[in-house]
Amino acid sequence: MQKITLDCEKYVGKIKPMHAVNNGPVVGNGFSNVPDFKVAGIPCVRTHDSSFSASYGGEFTIDVHRIFENFDADEFDPNSYDFSETDKYIKRMYDNGIDIMYRLGASIEHRKKKGTIPPKDNLKWARICEHIMLHYNEGWKDGFTNAVKYWEIWNEPELETADNNKPCWQGTFDEFLDFFVVVYKYLKQRFPNYIIGGPSFTLIYPDYDVDIKFFSRMQQENVKLDFISFHRYDDKPKNVVKMCQDAKDFCLKYGQEQAEIYLDEWNYVFGWAGKTMIKTYKRIRNYFGASYILAVMLACQNAPVDMLMYYDARPSTNWNGLFDIIDFKPLKTYYSLKYFNELYKLKNQVEVGGEIENVYCVGASDGENVSSVITYYSEKVGRRDIEFALELKNLKEGVKYNVETYLTGKKATVKLIDSKTVKNGDILTLKMSQHDSLLIKLTPIK
Repeated sequence: MQKITLDCEKYVGKIKPMHAVNNGPVVGNGFSNVPDFKVAGIPCVRTHDSSFSASYGGEFTIDVHRIFENFDADEFDPNSYDFSETDKYIKRMYDNGIDIMYRLGASIEHRKKKGTIPPKDNLKWARICEHIMLHYNEGWKDGFTNAVKYWEIWNEPELETADNNKPCWQGTFDEFLDFFVVVYKYLKQRFPNYIIGGPSFTLIYPDYDVDIKFFSRMQQENVKLDFISFHRYDDKPKNVVKMCQDAKDFCLKYGQEQAEIYLDEWNYVFGWAGKTMIKTYKRIRNYFGASYILAVMLACQNAPVDMLMYYDARPSTNWNGLFDIIDFKPLKTYYSLKYFNELYKLKNQVEVGGEIENVYCVGASDGENVSSVITYYSEKVGRRDIEFALELKNLKEGVKYNVETYLTGKKATVKLIDSKTVKNGDILTLKMSQHDSLLIKLTPIK
């Protein structure tokens, strides 16, 4: 029988925030998913495309050109800014202890363009952002104190669709580089202790010319980013891991060793059009997508990436596999984040030994309790079953543990399928069907 070992005393690093998301909790029509955000311990929310949802204040929310609507106005005058709807949205996360990544720029514009048109004056745009930052972190214009942890400059500046539409930046990429350098240098000089980065690449590839141009220009300008952000939609976890490595390689090659690496948009994608798109949206919400999401989080725990941010928790989009769009109740994919949070709460990753094809496993311990999360994911459709052993090594001698095993899959959602007492050296026999996910919790009996 194939075997995986869990060494409960050998720490190999910290559990990373792999279960962050785009867009925060919602309240409305007698429903709320604020408690579910808390239960899943969602550590951080990125505020991109928030303006597409009335639940967050709609078009009056987050985007720079909505907060500061008249670019010719005085950027030093508090009356030039409208924070009303964005304040309500930010407060909901702020009050619930959720870290925030504020995307400075505009939501994607597939049709009419306004916020994605390059500003007439890059430095003035930077000063406008300065005052947004002052409002949310330093109380300017009756604002907040330390509400936003991360500040991201722009989103997908290089994106161009098959019909030659440029939904995120209407200028050339060289113009974007000029813009980014001016804005980053100004904001970083103004706020040296803030975490500022970007540019939220659509993709990162070793031979992608825009990536090379960006990193080369940053090196020439001696710009040291606090983080590099990029996106990846796929159906194979290994491709996501590879892109994280590519991002790390760029940082090492071009003098950005200090930059953290954030994959701040990602989700399952089988295809982008027609029947494949329909399958994508259906799988995002069911056991198939739930297994993929968990497989990526578990794989990236051991990849060169510091944070993942699932796209999307926004209640009004087909990309939301976490919550029902009517009553906001959790869907199966939500429980993948909840499972991962059981590891995150324990803080310390423990060593896992052994490999089984298509099986992803991470373990964690706080010195007393131990948890392991396992998913059996393949991009192929099927119900192939496997059986394997999980050996529990280096549990505390003389201590007995209660072990509970929970299943989420095609036929169950967080169902307790086994409860027993174990001790050091015991072996659990686990059976899984393809796209099943397990949470195994060990609690010392006192």
